[in-house]
Amino acid sequence: MKIFVILILPFAGCYDDKIEQVKDVYVSYFPMQPGNRWVYETNNLDLTIEISSSIYLNHNLYHEVLRIYDGESDTIYLRGSIDEKIFINFNRQDYIYVDFLRNEGEIWQSFESFYSKVNKKGLTVQTAAGTFHNVIEIFTDNTQLSDLYEFNRYAPGVGLVESIGFRRTYRLKRAYVNGITYP
Repeated sequence: MKIFVILILPFAGCYDDKIEQVKDVYVSYFPMQPGNRWVYETNNLDLTIEISSSIYLNHNLYHEVLRIYDGESDTIYLRGSIDEKIFINFNRQDYIYVDFLRNEGEIWQSFESFYSKVNKKGLTVQTAAGTFHNVIEIFTDNTQLSDLYEFNRYAPGVGLVESIGFRRTYRLKRAYVNGITYP
């Protein structure tokens, strides 16, 4: 009987790991389901962010995030975790991109020379797409380049509604998130 239990437990553990790897996680402050799309206005130009598809990287389900601005585009890979974190896959490694549950002022190291912190909670932000409450502001900066800072504001159930950075501001103009159209 003991041999049977010893043989079955390692198999059960591997099976649970595979289920955990397959599971997509909903993060309330950044819904990343394929088809979600946000359009931001800045200097009379639009920035579009779209969750185009999903892909497995490092045995985790990541979402391909396409960013289109002024005829140029790039792609980043993000995934959520059950503890309201967003991870970025950068150079084949996972880094914390955003941690919504941190207390105000708490800092974390992200990828390359970037670090972030929860700057403020409970904000109200008004954009062309609507008025959003209970917004969390995440400050991100680079320790090597002084003009890469951003104040990114995320609304629950919607995602990024405003981004204020060096010489630019993006405000949500319209969005389609989990079947809801804004405005």
